[in-house]
Amino acid sequence: MHRLSALLALSLMFCLPVQAAPLWQWLPQDALAGQAQRLPQEAVSARPLQLEAGMLQALAVESVLTLPLPGGDLDYRLVSEQRFDNGDRGLRGVLEDGTQSHIISLTVGAQDLLATVYSPEGRYRLQAQRVGELYQGWLFEDSAGLRVLPPDQHAVETGQGQLFEAVGDSDVRIKQSFSARPSVVGDTVTVTITLTNTSTTPISSATLKVFEALDRASFVDSNAGCAATPVVYSNGTFQDLHCPIRNLAAGASMEIRYLVRTASVTAPYLTSVASLGTIENVAFLPVVNDTLLDSDNDGISDFNEHILGTSPTDPLSGPTEGSSAEIDLLLLYTPRFVSSSTTGNPILDLNQLIQETNDMYAMSGVGIVFRPAAYQLIDTGSPQRLEALLDAMGDEKGVFHDIDFRRRSTGADLVLLMEGLHDGEDEVCGIAHGGGHQTSGDFTGIGARARSTA
Repeated sequence: MHRLSALLALSLMFCLPVQAAPLWQWLPQDALAGQAQRLPQEAVSARPLQLEAGMLQALAVESVLTLPLPGGDLDYRLVSEQRFDNGDRGLRGVLEDGTQSHIISLTVGAQDLLATVYSPEGRYRLQAQRVGELYQGWLFEDSAGLRVLPPDQHAVETGQGQLFEAVGDSDVRIKQSFSARPSVVGDTVTVTITLTNTSTTPISSATLKVFEALDRASFVDSNAGCAATPVVYSNGTFQDLHCPIRNLAAGASMEIRYLVRTASVTAPYLTSVASLGTIENVAFLPVVNDTLLDSDNDGISDFNEHILGTSPTDPLSGPTEGSSAEIDLLLLYTPRFVSSSTTGNPILDLNQLIQETNDMYAMSGVGIVFRPAAYQLIDTGSPQRLEALLDAMGDEKGVFHDIDFRRRSTGADLVLLMEGLHDGEDEVCGIAHGGGHQTSGDFTGIGARARSTA
């Protein structure tokens, strides 16, 4: 062989792709029978395995991981790394099939590791503990019933919400509803008033009056001859809406509809007070800014650009591509959470939850990164309903009397309480104060930030 041919052949050999070594090796089914390590109670189809500590330490962004899964080997490329303050490493890998839809979330600690693998054949979890220069543990699946939750018994349907039915000694019943909930600033809203004559005699030559609705919104039209009428009050002149009731038979109902156009001054609520005689009905409609309009198509809404101080008409004025908002967490965890941990390492458990959450947001293109600001063990006593714990946190009672001080002193933006598994009546995995209900993401109004359970 000529020297040039030999050099070319050698060069080609070095250019060939190198197959990554498997991340783990399977062990005989009874290999870990004597270990104290336990699996989650929902684990099924567990298979024992081991990983080399040195190989895990050498992992870095762009490393290729070959995962031996029950259905065959799959290659994942590491695309990001997160360092936790306690030394744990969080890694995200993406399946090299071009779809970007299957990932591995891996958290490696000095003595333990946890991972969740999303593959075309399903979801797997990995749990292992260090033994010398190896990590030994299991790959398993979750039982089918783990993620089945009952229907939400308290969901609010579109178009419903803060509506109050007028009741009293009068022979009239009044209800109100809105065509949209919430309304975006600038939209035209139809308010429907249902008037029911519950008496045995007809109502004629009466006037239904609507107060406050036109104080901060513009009257557009009505199906019932309603007219905007200036009325002088002790504090000034205001526009009320007067709707004639010429003949409403006994036991009959009628619908009066009027249309108004909202404006920025209407936010955060349009108030409609419908009155007939001594009976009155009050209804509130959330009015919010458009948080989705993106005039320059840069992926950041005009609403958020105004908050950031960037130009909503200049696609180059926004934040750097790929930048994220960091949200610091104060992670409170209970002795019950510790006892529920199958790793015996609650901090690693918490870090893996954060790693998985961050990976999900990253794969969804959401610019949010969660970071543990502090971990604190807190004893809440005997098992309690989640609603009771949440109320105690919000009211700063009992063991939560200094919760706001803890949050501020650790620099946290949010406080999370991680409770372990226990028998009880709770039918949810978690609960929170969900401020911003029916605001479409517009938190500018104080009411949008108020506490409400979600």
